[in-house]
Amino acid sequence: MAALFESLLALPWPVTAILAALFFVATLILLYPDRAYGTRSRSDIPLAQENKPLIGAMAAMAQGIDFRLERLLEQVRRQGEGKPYRMTLYNPMFGPMDMIVISDVQDVETVLRDPYTFVKGGLLTSLLTDFLGQGIFTSDGERWHAQRKTASHVFNVKNFRNFNGDFLHEVGYLIKHLEAARDAGAVVDLQDLLLRCTLDSFGRLAMGSDFGCITQPGSVKEGRYALPTVEFMEAFDYVNGTVAVRAMQPFWQLQERLNGTTNKIKACQKIMSEFADKVITDKRRKMEKGETIGEDGKSTDGRHADMLDYFMRTTNFDGGVPDDHELRDVCMNLIIAGRDTTAQTLTWVFYMLSSHPEVEAKCREEINRVFGKDGQPTYEKIKELKYLTATFNETLRLHANVPFNTPTCTKQTTLAGTGTTVYPGDIIQYSPWVMGRLQSIWGPDAEEFRPERWLDDGGSVKKENTFKWPVFKAGPRICLGMNMATQEAVTFMAQILRTYRLELVNEDDPSKWGKYDVDPAKRQGRYSSALTLGLKGTVDFKVHLVQ
Repeated sequence: MAALFESLLALPWPVTAILAALFFVATLILLYPDRAYGTRSRSDIPLAQENKPLIGAMAAMAQGIDFRLERLLEQVRRQGEGKPYRMTLYNPMFGPMDMIVISDVQDVETVLRDPYTFVKGGLLTSLLTDFLGQGIFTSDGERWHAQRKTASHVFNVKNFRNFNGDFLHEVGYLIKHLEAARDAGAVVDLQDLLLRCTLDSFGRLAMGSDFGCITQPGSVKEGRYALPTVEFMEAFDYVNGTVAVRAMQPFWQLQERLNGTTNKIKACQKIMSEFADKVITDKRRKMEKGETIGEDGKSTDGRHADMLDYFMRTTNFDGGVPDDHELRDVCMNLIIAGRDTTAQTLTWVFYMLSSHPEVEAKCREEINRVFGKDGQPTYEKIKELKYLTATFNETLRLHANVPFNTPTCTKQTTLAGTGTTVYPGDIIQYSPWVMGRLQSIWGPDAEEFRPERWLDDGGSVKKENTFKWPVFKAGPRICLGMNMATQEAVTFMAQILRTYRLELVNEDDPSKWGKYDVDPAKRQGRYSSALTLGLKGTVDFKVHLVQ
């Protein structure tokens, strides 16, 4: 051994350095032959085959980012539905990460019932902080609890009746744009129109301010009906799409600096902050003039109080008064909660209806029966649309708007369904998108689009186990606005379907797919890279009048 060591020292130093590096790497591979550097060895949970020595599954995740959900579904089925498995990662920015992928309903329930053991965690916060700050989607503990309590003031039955007028106002503009597109014989991007509607309606609900997105005049160019761009909307969508893919990019901070993304994000932040600052400043002036909110939820000027009103009139989690930066975070979180989720799911509704005419016919029959020929879509009438509600729920089952959740464990615990031990620092990943397609949860027809599964024998909408269907989350962090989102969606569906039939076109464009094939059945990744499940590219429809 001594002679070998002396021989190595006699070699030129570059050769010695190379040999030493190779020895070091070989040693690490021996220590981590099947998983990422720094992660623990476990025999009780299988590793997915994507794990490689030292780097774990990072390369596989980055390569499959454009069809990440189908890839995850394939993994779950390969490992066995409901059975946990591990994905280990080594990210130079965050170090080693041990991820346990779960799909058992009871395991998911264990996680969602305890938001203090399973938290958002530092990883998620660091990825999203320049977009959502310390708002309700990125915060934990008392900060989260205080924000949730304040937001809850808006979501009551009395306000739901008021929401109906706002929703009809927005969908009225959308109907006019569909009419204009039909008259011109042009195609129209339905997702763009819906995102404009929900941004305007939720802007009023959350901040008492209208973005003016859907009220813009439309025009036809090269056979396409479109509305002018809105600066805030473009900025918001750019940052949303950028931060969503960071976890898949080992050197995202460096990449963003080199390719100009960092400067673009700063410019977008400036646009969003200026809008939020203006809204906050205007509200502070009203408060200084003595405006108050009564027990009926109305301000002294007669308008209904919005969410920001409540946040500005309450103390934050540590007893202090929220500053403008905190209020800006509130605005961004409320917008992504109320705007993207409903509009994108509604787009998926019409996307699914385009290939299921029998479902569309049943929806239209129910609308005509409930409303009559010229009946008004009142709050009470909207509640009678059971089949439309079932269609919305079924769409969410197959196209969950928040497709991934990745909480971090803070103390050792055991998952109730499979008995899996989870250690502090472990990341749990569950996917409502994947769960919606598992036969072990939904039966042999899990991948079929069948709204009837949501109706009981009397035609009423079933109340499913939210841990089986965690599209609005479940437990203490269940979405406060889930009933409002359903009400808004059904209102839009009814008003569009009673007047128009939408024909989906231009789906053979490869740029709209993460993985394109000439055979439509083999295409994957029709969704965009964002925190929520929007469709990639334009979603083009021809508009036809219902006969």
